[in-house]
This record gives sequence, C-alpha cells and structure tokens, in this order.
Amino acid sequence: IGTIIKDVPDAPFVVSNIQREWDEHDALAHILNSCQAPLFLFDEMDRCVAWTDISFSKQSAQDAFKLIGEVSSLYHGSSPDIADKALDCFGYSQNPMQKHSGAVEIPCAEIVPQMNAWSTAAHYFYHASLSQPLLFNNPNEGSLLESTVWASLSSVFPDSLFQNPSIVNGQKKREFTDVFAVYPYGSFLIETKSLSVFSSGFQREHSRRITGIQKQARKAIGQLTGACKDFSDGKAIYDFNNNLIEADRSKPPHCIALVSELPPAGNWDGIVDLLRSAMEQTGAFFHLLDLQEFITLLKASSGDAMHFDYHLMQRFKLFWEVKSVFIRSGPYNGDY
Repeated sequence: IGTIIKDVPDAPFVVSNIQREWDEHDALAHILNSCQAPLFLFDEMDRCVAWTDISFSKQSAQDAFKLIGEVSSLYHGSSPDIADKALDCFGYSQNPMQKHSGAVEIPCAEIVPQMNAWSTAAHYFYHASLSQPLLFNNPNEGSLLESTVWASLSSVFPDSLFQNPSIVNGQKKREFTDVFAVYPYGSFLIETKSLSVFSSGFQREHSRRITGIQKQARKAIGQLTGACKDFSDGKAIYDFNNNLIEADRSKPPHCIALVSELPPAGNWDGIVDLLRSAMEQTGAFFHLLDLQEFITLLKASSGDAMHFDYHLMQRFKLFWEVKSVFIRSGPYNGDY
C-alpha cells in the first residue's frame, strides 16, 4: 500500500509499506465498501493538527477489490523475506525513473480521493516564562516553526528556555537568536528557517525548492556564527522581560540551523563546507537539522537535556566523519 502526496509537481512525496495485519485488511475492506473515510494529519510532534473527510468513486473501489481478490485470503503475520523486494517493485511501478535492482512492474490500483474542507486545531503550550498557541494554518510559517521548536523544548528546559532573547551591542539591543536554551553543562543556539508554502503555493519545482532551502541554511549558519562569537565574547544576553540570562560560556555551544525540511537531493557540498568552516572559526558544534530529525533527537533524549546534548555530540562526530548533512537518527538503543 502507498500514498502519493503531490506537494511538489515534479517530485511527489511517496510513503509505502507492507500491509500484513488482519485488522488493517478489514479496515481497508470497510473503506472500499463505503467509498469514504476520515483523514487525519499529524505533524512531527505527533499532534493531530488537521482533519477532513475523503470520498472516491465506486469504480475505484471495484478496481481495488479486483486487484486484491478475497480479503480473507490476504496474508497476515510477520514480515516476509520478500517484503523489501515487493516494496521495490511497488515503488518502481509508481515511478519507473527510480529503478531498483531486480524490480519489475507489478499490477496496481490507484484511488484518487476527493477531499472536503480541512478543519484545524489550536494547540496551546505553557512554559514558566510564557505561553502561546500553535496554529497549523498560521500564514506566518517562519513564526510557526520557531514557536514549534520552542514548544518542543519547553519540557526539556523548563526554567532556562528563551524565545527571541536580545543581546547588547554598544548602546543598542538586537535579537541574539530565535531560540536559546541553557543547562549547567552546555548551551543551545537555534536559528529557524521555514520555506514558505502558503504564499508560494505548490507549483515550485523541486530544484527551486532545494535552492531556497540551501539559501536559508546559509543565512542561518551565518547568523549563528555571529551569535556564537557574541556568546564567546561574553556579551550580556536578556530575555523578553529584560532579565539577564546566565550561561556557562566556557563550554562550546551547540549551534543548530533548523529548516522545515531537508530533501535528500541536490549538491550540498557547499553547505557542508560552510558548517565545517563555522566550527573552525568559533570552536562550537554546528548542525543542520530539519524538524523531523530535531524531534527524533528529542524523543531519544526522553526529556533530558544532558541526553539531548550527548546525542547532538554523537551526531556531530558522524557528520564530521562522513561530511554529509543527510543523517537520520533512529530509536536509541544505547550504542552509536
């Protein structure tokens, strides 16, 4: 089974998997018989942010039933050895340009649903210093990403998390970084950059999308380099209530350039060189993460700032070794 999401005209997002549970077979049959289903949208923080109803034609349902045959005869049980090859064949059948070794075209049935209007929910996050709602359909996508990062860190740094802190530069104050967090053994400087979708629409081709993300990454790395130098120089940092923020500046901070997505395509050698150069200039640890990877690291840290620090350190070591920004973390089992 699979889902094709055509958010980019020339590079749709495809999710596929092996369906092997009896309850799933039964649910699929129920959906095909009724020609409708609810659809829920979850974000990287596992929040249900939107929902709608979908419907499709009886002909589509009949085509699907003709392909799968009797539902009671479908396989259910542990993942078979042939599962990986079956998925390769399924992916190749959807997009012959992505040829997998040994993959052949197999019969498929496609259902194109009609969607009703989306409903959205507001999620409220409360912290010792402030509270704010996160609205999925907020047209200010940059602000939404920044607030999402702040909210995701609120339980990890309950008393030492700051959004848009300021720094004194001469006689003037200016923003230090988007999100700043400290704990006794380290500091975290985060710049968030979100590629606009609501205002730009879904017609931007994949190459332009990647170019836009790389431009944002360069800007974030440049801003973090400047902020890191200010941090090392001992310049005073203040929260939104004008209270002085105390931090141990003897330890190299983690500087995180966080983008909304990081598609594994295009040439990113220049970004890798920029990250390594920033590290050499400042002595700090520089990271380029998307929101999915950021949340994965937080989940593996179980709400512990020291674990989060450790996972970032290990990830940085791997980045320095392989010289690639395309690193995905999995469930932590105690080893790296």
